[in-house]
Amino acid sequence: MSRFPAGDALQDLLPKRLASLVTRYRRSGVASTIRPDDGRMFVFTGDSADGAVMSTNLRGQYLISARHMKDPNFSRTVVLIVEHNDSGSMGLVLNRPTAVEVRSALAGHFELPEAEAPVLFGGPVEPQALFLLHDSVEQSGGELPVLPGLFVGANAEVFEKIVVTAAATGVRYKVFSGCAGWGVDQLEGELARGDWHIAPADVDTVFSGDPYGLWERLIDEVSRHPLFPDAGGDHRLN
Repeated sequence: MSRFPAGDALQDLLPKRLASLVTRYRRSGVASTIRPDDGRMFVFTGDSADGAVMSTNLRGQYLISARHMKDPNFSRTVVLIVEHNDSGSMGLVLNRPTAVEVRSALAGHFELPEAEAPVLFGGPVEPQALFLLHDSVEQSGGELPVLPGLFVGANAEVFEKIVVTAAATGVRYKVFSGCAGWGVDQLEGELARGDWHIAPADVDTVFSGDPYGLWERLIDEVSRHPLFPDAGGDHRLN
């Protein structure tokens, strides 16, 4: 059964927060980067990696929860940051599938081809709102991509076109209920405390068919590099 009332207009199920986040970016110098063997690039600042905080814009980056993270909303999660500006930050949890299928959640609005893709838990903010990530340049409406080839569906028309035609066009998409949100400097404080690791996102990983193994793979990847300690977390919690 869908948790999203069929009587509501689709536009009413789309996020309100997205429109309130203005596109202003904080730019500053990057202190240093490392490139592991697989070519992924990690960016940090500070005299050492301990407590280092990303100083450039975090849009299009992964937040990988540290092993000691105890918040049940974010323990063992990978969050894609889709907006980061002077008003705050917004992201979508990539590895928490729900029991609700996309076609069930949208059944009161339009019929979808047979598909079993689940709605993902995007975060605790606006849990009744639906968020869409997709890779269709044609349906981007000129929106700035989160990262090359990845866009947030910004209105009901785009949402419907993407999900209804995806089977025929090959467009990839994911639907989320709710999002993760941080106020001004709140995320920076969590980074300084060592609650998150940062790594660059990529489109193929976002649309990976194995969300359950995503956190384990990425946390193992960053843990192999001595410049990314787990902020003294208790590894027994892993």
